[in-house]
Amino acid sequence: MERQAQRTGGDNRLGIDDPRRMDLSPEEKRHAIAIKQAIEGTAEMDNLSDFFYCQFALIEGSNVERALERVKQLQALREEYKIMDTLTDGCQVLEAFIQLSPQHVLSYEFNGNSYTMMVNLKGFQPKTDLSTPEKFRTWIMGTYYMHHCFCPDFETIRQGVSFYVECHGYDGSQHINMKFLKRVWTECFPAYPFRVQKSHHFHTSTMCNMMIATFKRIIPANMGTDKIKVGCKAPMYLDEIYLSPSVEVSNQKTLQQWKAALAKRYRNEHTFSLL
Repeated sequence: MERQAQRTGGDNRLGIDDPRRMDLSPEEKRHAIAIKQAIEGTAEMDNLSDFFYCQFALIEGSNVERALERVKQLQALREEYKIMDTLTDGCQVLEAFIQLSPQHVLSYEFNGNSYTMMVNLKGFQPKTDLSTPEKFRTWIMGTYYMHHCFCPDFETIRQGVSFYVECHGYDGSQHINMKFLKRVWTECFPAYPFRVQKSHHFHTSTMCNMMIATFKRIIPANMGTDKIKVGCKAPMYLDEIYLSPSVEVSNQKTLQQWKAALAKRYRNEHTFSLL
């Protein structure tokens, strides 16, 4: 655990398999233990893994009360949507999840020290993609497991995930449902402890800029609203780059990366101990 303190100066990036990615500082460990004691001392709350206690500590720090509030929300989410929280179930759910909107998630990659996800805004059409209760449940469950993929080790949790969003072709009447987004961002996402490193939106129109401004008002500030940037440019549209040579190939590559990150997450969760 002391190795983290030795990373001073120069390039502090750690490789994807570097064991130091699971190091904790003494302060982080104290926060995790405090959260663990509070949760395990509350009868109506399910106990979590030591890894998960640390994850909440890395996001909430010494704010045990806020951590407990989010744990309660997360427990309610898992119970309502019957999320099993296992590697086998997660892989199956992610396979179904990506088929809901095959052109939505373009890429998911480890990039230097954390993960980056490329998203195609017009590739998600909630009016059709989430047209049944079962599709909506698959989407919520898939989003839960995808967040696990964002957080396979402690260093990744510290760094946060980066989003690059292609907005070309966005049509508010087809690609966004603000009622749906408000429900998701007020009931679901705030529960999960993760950090956004940055969220850059490419080729945004005036309408898209207005939508993003509205979106920023309905999500909690701690979800990274200050990291959102619009008006970014690239030589090509991101979907043209990442959906080549085909949507199917792109989806399989993304699934492979998700499953690898998810396996790492559960491996670390099963082997890590605060003792």
